[in-house]
Amino acid sequence: MAEGMSPPRTADPAAVRRMVGVRKLCTLLGGVKSGRRPHFNFGNARYSAEWLCLRTDLLGQAFWLHLDNEDDARYAAVSTQQGLFLGVVRAAPPLAPHAPFAVCAQGDSRAGKTPAAPSSEPRRRGRGVDSVCRSIARR
Repeated sequence: MAEGMSPPRTADPAAVRRMVGVRKLCTLLGGVKSGRRPHFNFGNARYSAEWLCLRTDLLGQAFWLHLDNEDDARYAAVSTQQGLFLGVVRAAPPLAPHAPFAVCAQGDSRAGKTPAAPSSEPRRRGRGVDSVCRSIARR
């Protein structure tokens, strides 16, 4: 290298992926009173894990769910609002192999937003698009 030039800086790819991943503040739902396994609803999918069943003290609190890999929405990292990592949760089996855009598309189809065949009838309007879907649609 020439004198006076600094070496090129490099970034850890995993750290960069975490910085640009999808993140949402979600409430931990379910529990003994409701008779449902503790879970998060994120991007039209239900995320849960065994360790959540043991942490009943966390029910009703809000946590950050973070998708490190935007192309794979099967797993999400859970952290407190202060940034303390708690663990990883997994999407329920029907939506497990899909990317976030596919999860949004499935949610849209449930809401009646599937592309209609050409006809003279106007399309039905469904419920609003989730914030994850909106951020993906802007790209």
